[in-house]
Amino acid sequence: MNSTASFRETYSGRVCKLAVVAYIVLISSACYVLILKGLQSAPPLAFGGVRTLLGGISLLVFARLSGHRIFPDVSLWKWLPWVALTATTLTFGSMFLSPGFAGAGLASILGNAQPLFIVLIAFIFLNERLSRKQLFALVSGLIGVLIIVLPSLTQQDSLLLTGALLALTTSFAAAIGTVLGRHIKLTGSLLSFSAWQLILGGAVLMLFSFFMSEPAIQWSGSFLGILVFLGIFNSAIITCAWFWLLQKEKAGKLGIYLFLVPVLGVLWAFLFQGEQPRLSSILGGLLILFGVFYQEFAGFGTLLRRAKEGD
Repeated sequence: MNSTASFRETYSGRVCKLAVVAYIVLISSACYVLILKGLQSAPPLAFGGVRTLLGGISLLVFARLSGHRIFPDVSLWKWLPWVALTATTLTFGSMFLSPGFAGAGLASILGNAQPLFIVLIAFIFLNERLSRKQLFALVSGLIGVLIIVLPSLTQQDSLLLTGALLALTTSFAAAIGTVLGRHIKLTGSLLSFSAWQLILGGAVLMLFSFFMSEPAIQWSGSFLGILVFLGIFNSAIITCAWFWLLQKEKAGKLGIYLFLVPVLGVLWAFLFQGEQPRLSSILGGLLILFGVFYQEFAGFGTLLRRAKEGD
């Protein structure tokens, strides 16, 4: 294979992965605004449980209709409870609780601080190390997040602090789930494993909701629309897409892209919730964007020059 053909193959694969990342970032960024709206009709734990159950069941239906297996390989069963409890129960439980305390904007920022935890956990357990450009992007994103969030956290507001801690729990639990997803080799069990961990995690959320005597869900057309969007287009598709990416890329590298989620989350919170962004949010967002784009395109010019030299 000549260098031009190799470049084209590398480029097409890269574009495909970036398209999947773009979908994950775009849909995830709207999550907290929709959660905050949905919480007007449903208590948080029941809302999170129904969402993830819908996502898991829809994946099983799709797997059945498309001829894929509906149960994961037996060797993967031991991992299901751990992924379900971290990536689904803890992640979605704290995710649905946090906007009610911290608002959609701040909850989105701290709830998507996963890159910091992913890099640390992946380094300890997977021995993953970042390149210089990835480390630069991580530091740039971290500084950007701190610039955005510090003005809110310095306020003397116990509810805000509670929401911030819940949102950070979302990030930490999701990071554990991400590293587990990188460690596990799903091969032909991608759909079924994704489905069952959503179903198991959602069932635990529903049990917590029952024992905490949460009020009943107030069903309506608008709530149903939010539920379908979050359950299918977010939970189901994004879970599969994320696990698929984790089979191909290092967890730390992928995690850095998640810094883009709070940038868009602040934008959606402004457009749909009227939450006014501070100057710090704008400056922090620009710094995050710079770091992510630097990671992605810093080595692209070198790759292109090598392909041309090989012609």
